[in-house]
Amino acid sequence: MNLLPKTEDKFASKEYWDTFFKKRGASAFEWYGEYTELSKHLHKYIKISERILVLGCGNSSLSSDLFDVGYRNIISIDISEIVIHQMKKLHSLIRPSLKFIHMDALNMTFEEGEFSVAIDKGTLDALIPKESADVIEKATKYFKQIDKAIKFGGRYICISLLQSHVLRTILDYFPSKSWMLRIIRCFEAEKKAAESGQKVFPVFIVICTKFKNLNQEILELNVTTNESIVRLKNTEEVAGIILNIQQSEFISYEVKNLNKKEYKEISLDIYQIECYF
Repeated sequence: MNLLPKTEDKFASKEYWDTFFKKRGASAFEWYGEYTELSKHLHKYIKISERILVLGCGNSSLSSDLFDVGYRNIISIDISEIVIHQMKKLHSLIRPSLKFIHMDALNMTFEEGEFSVAIDKGTLDALIPKESADVIEKATKYFKQIDKAIKFGGRYICISLLQSHVLRTILDYFPSKSWMLRIIRCFEAEKKAAESGQKVFPVFIVICTKFKNLNQEILELNVTTNESIVRLKNTEEVAGIILNIQQSEFISYEVKNLNKKEYKEISLDIYQIECYF
């Protein structure tokens, strides 16, 4: 059963998600990896005692998985009343203190600084699925809601494919508002997708930490298997490295899937071009 929309702009539609969850039923649908692949990174940036907000929870098991390993203070929201009803019914007996609330992430009603952590697993990508005139306005409104809900020292954790327009909205907002930004590549989620025979896209985890005042932008990347953290000078440098990773993976995928009978040998020619001005 193919539940994906015919056009990408449907991802931002409440009606689409109501239909999606009605047809999907109780079977969980996980975007960008399951808890097993994400847990190492989530545990590093979320303390057991912290109050957690899960944005656009859908019918993912992320909230319940966190609950089952000891995170007890979790509130999950979604724009689809249908999926919230499903999740309440699913967890009411086993996890009665796990809260699911029908709420639009663009118009949240929480108190200022109510949460230490906000987790976004694919929600931003769905909210702004393509580059358009209203993308910046919608993303900014979303980020302002998160900014209000998170206390100083808290974190916005966004799991995303970081398409160029998505990354740009993040880079334009958070560093300028005294949030420290770190981007981690989640190789575990990519490996699981490859083992399942799916087309593999680089999966990133963005950790934005809220400070009262930073004297300078703090931009860090951890996108290699040796887990080394590199501090970068500006947002353009960050965007360039992420784009290079995405393009490299795209080329690698295309090369691996060439018809081996038709192409007996594959070669790649690299040229250095000198420019004189």
